[in-house]
Amino acid sequence: MSMTIGALIERLQWDMKKHGDVKIICSKDSEGNGYNYLRGVDFVYAIEEDYEIEYVFDSEEEFTEEYEDGEPKKFALFYV
Repeated sequence: MSMTIGALIERLQWDMKKHGDVKIICSKDSEGNGYNYLRGVDFVYAIEEDYEIEYVFDSEEEFTEEYEDGEPKKFALFYV
């Protein structure tokens, strides 16, 4: 499942009304094997196939050097 920035903002605004302005922590993996604070966001480029992303690139130019035929999609990458 993927989510847009707009959908995330709507969800967070709803959650903030219900729970207050709490700090955000993130799981380091899908199984919850470690946690850390949300520290920032970068914007990256990748190919999305069946809602999975194999590798990300820092710039559209870097992406096109690797994939001449692919259409890059821009993603917000949150890091912990």
